[in-house]
Parts: sequence; C-alpha cells; structure tokens
Amino acid sequence: MYFPQRAGQGCRNSSKIGLIKPFAPYGAVTFRPMAEGPKKSARTSDGSRLFSCRRFILLDRDGTIIVDKEYLSNPDGVELLPGAAAGLALLRQAGFGLAVVTNQSGIGRGYYSVQDMHAVNERMSALLAAAGVVLDGIYYCPHTPQDNCPCRKPRPGMALRAAAELGFTPDQAVVIGDKAADLGLAHAVGALGVLVRTGYGAAQESMLHTPPDIVADNLFDAAVRILERDGMFERGNGQ
Repeated sequence: MYFPQRAGQGCRNSSKIGLIKPFAPYGAVTFRPMAEGPKKSARTSDGSRLFSCRRFILLDRDGTIIVDKEYLSNPDGVELLPGAAAGLALLRQAGFGLAVVTNQSGIGRGYYSVQDMHAVNERMSALLAAAGVVLDGIYYCPHTPQDNCPCRKPRPGMALRAAAELGFTPDQAVVIGDKAADLGLAHAVGALGVLVRTGYGAAQESMLHTPPDIVADNLFDAAVRILERDGMFERGNGQ
C-alpha cells in the first residue's frame, strides 16, 4: 500500500454556511458544516491514533473519480468523470476528509509499474487541485485476486491503514465506488456504502447481493445525497 501525500490532518470545522457555484442539475448548493466532534483520541492495538472528530470519504479511483480505461498506465489518459471535481469540492467544503483506496492489480499482473501508477495518481491529483480539491491520501493494493492479500478490496486493509494514519474512525466513514468490492469494503468496516452509476456501477447495480446505502448518478450526486442524509444540505431555489 502506498501513501504519497497528506494534507489537512486533524479537525477542520467552521461555523459558516458555505455556497458552492451552480452545477447542473442542482443549481446552487448550500451546506451546513458538520458540528465539531470530540477531540479526545483513542488508540488501536498497535498504538495508532484514532480521532472521531472528522469524518472521511474513502473513494475508489477508476470509474468513480476518473474514467476507467482498463489498466491505465499513461498519465495522459487521465480524465476526470463529470461531476467528480465538483462533488469532491462540495464534500471538502462541508468538512470531510478525502482518501483514495484503489485496487491496482495491473501492477501484480505485470501490465505496468508502480512508477506508472504514481504518475497516473499525480496527474489525477493535479486535475483535482486545479478545481480546488486536495486529497488527504492515496492508498493502493498492487496484488492480484489470487494473492489473497488483506489489503485488496473488499478486504479492509487499505481502509484500516488510512484510518490509523489519517486519524478517523472507520465505521464513521463513507465508501464511494462503482463496484461490489467497494460496497464490500464499506460492509467490512461498518461504513456507509455509496454506489455511483459511473464506471461499472450502472451494470452492477442490479446484480448486488446487498443493496448500497445510497445510489447516485455520479460523485456530485453522491455528495448531495450524503449531505442530505446528514442534514447538511439545502437545494438551491432553482430546484
């Protein structure tokens, strides 16, 4: 698993009500930042610190944030999905942390190198940064399904490491992705599971054994529904 960047650890709260620029089909979005939670920390069995004061969104990469291009290895091919940057900006402004947890079996299969994957991640991060979105971390599993590793989704290894390093409680997190493995990860750590219909999501929706907590058309729709669920969202006058 790899953790290339970290930003904005700890609790970041605001008493202000924010407004994000219009994004079809919702128009202006007004949100209420989450109330400040307890600052007292707990420790896991290995001594890592856990904080419950800031919730995190755990994001799949391919098919959720960027267009899934089947074992993408060239950063020139990185393309943000419609609504991805706007949705992540909305969640960021509402006080959520953002971490990517991605299966990258192309490394284990020999299709591309770790350095190739880093280049793709850096390009994705740059595109998001240009839209005002900074990720707190990116975690990956390079193994194939046959390796039976503890970090490959739907197993919880990446999420648990992210929680230990970024300081959040896993069962207070939200997992967003386009595959059953993402929802399996949510179930494994007791988090809220969100299926987006981008990538493989639309095709997999009818085949899921366990329904997700939320189904959304894309990341912006997911952000709106998450904030509605938390009572932090009001639709603009145009709706």
